[in-house]
Amino acid sequence: MAGSDLTARQTRLFMTVLRFVYWRLSRDPGLETDVRLLLAWAHAARLVGIFLATGSDISQMQNNFAELGESFPDDFWTRNPSLLDVLHPQTATAARTITAALAHVAASVESESDATDVARKLAALIYPKTVTIPTPLLRDLSLGTNITESFLTADLSEPLTAVNLEGAAILSSAAKPELLARAMRAIEENENASVGWVMIDAIVDNLPPPPDVRAWIQQFVLSPALEEIADSEDAIAAFSVLGNLQPHFGDDYRQRVEDLAVSAVTQWVAKDRNRDEFSTEANRWIMIGVALAARPESREQTGAALGRILRRFIDAAPAIAPFAATMLTILPFQLPMEYLPALWPATIAARATPRIAIS
Repeated sequence: MAGSDLTARQTRLFMTVLRFVYWRLSRDPGLETDVRLLLAWAHAARLVGIFLATGSDISQMQNNFAELGESFPDDFWTRNPSLLDVLHPQTATAARTITAALAHVAASVESESDATDVARKLAALIYPKTVTIPTPLLRDLSLGTNITESFLTADLSEPLTAVNLEGAAILSSAAKPELLARAMRAIEENENASVGWVMIDAIVDNLPPPPDVRAWIQQFVLSPALEEIADSEDAIAAFSVLGNLQPHFGDDYRQRVEDLAVSAVTQWVAKDRNRDEFSTEANRWIMIGVALAARPESREQTGAALGRILRRFIDAAPAIAPFAATMLTILPFQLPMEYLPALWPATIAARATPRIAIS
C-alpha cells in the first residue's frame, strides 16, 4: 500500500512539473507543438529523476511547482496563445494532461487501429482496471494535436457521441452559431438574459468573437441598453463578458464599458447581500477590473489601466477595498516589473480605505 501511495505521489509530481515546463516552453513562439510537447516531457522526466535520485521531499516539490503554476502570469493580459493550451498550468487537470498525451501519441500513429491500440494501452497504464472510459473519447477529447486550436472551430461532438448524445449536439460546430444567436436574442428581449451572457462567455471566452457577434456587441455597448444592464441583476454576468472581450475592440468601447462598470459597482454595493454573497460578487468585480485592464500591446499600459480601474472601483464602492488590496498585494510577486509602477496609488488607496462591516 505504501508503495502505491509513493507511486501516486511521484505521478502527481511529474504531471505538475510537466505542466510548468510546458508552459515555460510555450513562451517561445518558435517551437512547433510537437517539439514543445516532446521537450516538455523530456525536461519534466529529467527534473523529477533528479529530485528522486537526490532524495528530495516529493510533497514539498509538488507544492513548489504547483504554486509556480498557480501564479498570475501575464498570458491573459497579453493574450498569449499559451493560455489556451491543454497543459497550461492555470487550467490543466490530471484528466487534461492524460488526454493530451493520449491524443498526441495516438495521432502520431499512422494506422487508426494501431492508434486505438496505443490509446488503450496508455489508458490501461493510467487508470485502474475498474475504470471504463471509451478509448475514442480519451484519444480525441483534447482540441486535437494542435493544442492551441480555437474552441470555436473545434468539433467535439464526435468523441462525445458515445457518452452523451445531447451534449454532443450542443458542442458540434454547427450548433454554436445558433446557440450564440439564441443568447443574443435572450439579452435583447430580457428573457433569461444572464443565461445568454453565460452562454456567450462559455462559447467565445476571450477569443476574437465571430463577425456577427462582434457587430452585435459593439452596437449593444454603444446603445442605451448597457446603461439599463448596469442597474440590473445581470450586471456581473454582462460585464464579465464585455471585459474579457474588450481587447478586440477600440478605445470608444473600452472607455464606455469602464465608465458603466464603475456605475454598476456603485449600484451593486448599495444592495443588500449576506457576507458570503458579497465576498463572492466583490471578487468577481475585481476580476472584471483585471479583464478590463488588459492591453495586449503594452504591459505598462495594462498596469496603468489596472491601477486606474481598481482606484475607481474603490472610490465608487469603498467596501470592495479589502478585495482589491488582496489582489494588489499578490501581484508584485507574480508579474514582470513593467506592470507595477502604476499600481502603487491604487494599493495605497485600498489599504487606507476604512474597512466596512458586512452583515
